[in-house]
Amino acid sequence: MKRIKVLLLLYALLCSCKSRSDTVVVKEDEIIVSISGKPSAVFICGSEKDCTPIVFESKKKNNLTTLYCENVTDKSFNGNRLKIVYDSQDRMALRSRIPDSDYITSVVDSLVGIRNYRDSLGADRLNMAKEFIKNEFYSNGLEVTEQSFNWDDVIHSNIIGVHPGTELSNVYILGAHIDTVLDSPGADDNLSGISAMLEVMKIISRFSFRSTIVFVAFDLEEYGSIGSKEFLRVFKDKDINISGLINFDMIGYYSDQDSSQYFPNAFKQIYPEVYDMVLSENLKGNFVIDITNDFSSHVSNNFKANLYSLNSDLKYVELKCPRNGVVASQLKRSDHAPFWKEQIPAISIGDGADTRNPYYHAEQDTPEHLDYEKICQIVSITASTLANMAEFSSDSVVYYDIDIPKL
Repeated sequence: MKRIKVLLLLYALLCSCKSRSDTVVVKEDEIIVSISGKPSAVFICGSEKDCTPIVFESKKKNNLTTLYCENVTDKSFNGNRLKIVYDSQDRMALRSRIPDSDYITSVVDSLVGIRNYRDSLGADRLNMAKEFIKNEFYSNGLEVTEQSFNWDDVIHSNIIGVHPGTELSNVYILGAHIDTVLDSPGADDNLSGISAMLEVMKIISRFSFRSTIVFVAFDLEEYGSIGSKEFLRVFKDKDINISGLINFDMIGYYSDQDSSQYFPNAFKQIYPEVYDMVLSENLKGNFVIDITNDFSSHVSNNFKANLYSLNSDLKYVELKCPRNGVVASQLKRSDHAPFWKEQIPAISIGDGADTRNPYYHAEQDTPEHLDYEKICQIVSITASTLANMAEFSSDSVVYYDIDIPKL
């Protein structure tokens, strides 16, 4: 893959959010920008909210900082603006936060058990879990709503926590479903996702952002993503722009054993490069999966960029659904799918469900099978991803108009 060099000359002090095309020189394989200070992030943008992050390593020589970009191809560029973000104290503080593994473990241990409205004890446990989530939202300063709806002649609800930004109408969402099937205590499916969402919420809620960040515990995912459909039915009628969803669904099961990762028959034809990569490591199920589509690339790219920039050793696989999931329909089995139907950018982070976890939808889906270290890594990556997309209020941001070189 050919590299693009973004060269940043440290001498001109520029104002935040100004477009300065006259200070940019674009050559065949490099972009040279005169700036002041050291950037924390660089993006190529089509619009203010549609930005592709550039993963880079920095080298400084004679007051010239060269950023070598590793994930840039001509298809990665979606726009003609260069966005440079400078470190604020808030950004550095968030990135230094270590997720609380004890808290995540305690949430799973407290809520594990059947959470399903068709089982009497399961219905009680489901309601208890919702009350717990509401209290966690309240105690961390969020605006809390219980969105009730009728399905199967029973009243159900999503639990919504809002962390308002200075731009109330521009929203990013982190979601996870709280319900289980009838026969499973649902540790991986999906207390791994719920506990991680709550830990991300605790980190994010300490900081201020330009965009609003919403956290949602969806109900009735196991019955066809009913809760997320109801969420969108209400929110799409409001004057709100949902710029992206990150969905957590089963993020806690990993294995270094050979042949622990199974793929459906058509997988090799649809994703030959991924298949060959996993096969080269003897089909070990030790990677996190990012399910995305064409119009959700900026969310996936942000997640991937933060994984790399945090120097995480978490192995990562991206599965981009061809034709919006028409071909790989099995990749639409969670709460991101209703967002895709409404043309809203959304990704689903998971461990592969029944293609890896032998305890999927079974009585043995219990806490001792979870990898809390990897859950914590996903928490760190997601918190930084949301912060990147929502933008810290204290960030200094500069935009430049550029002509993207063709590779």
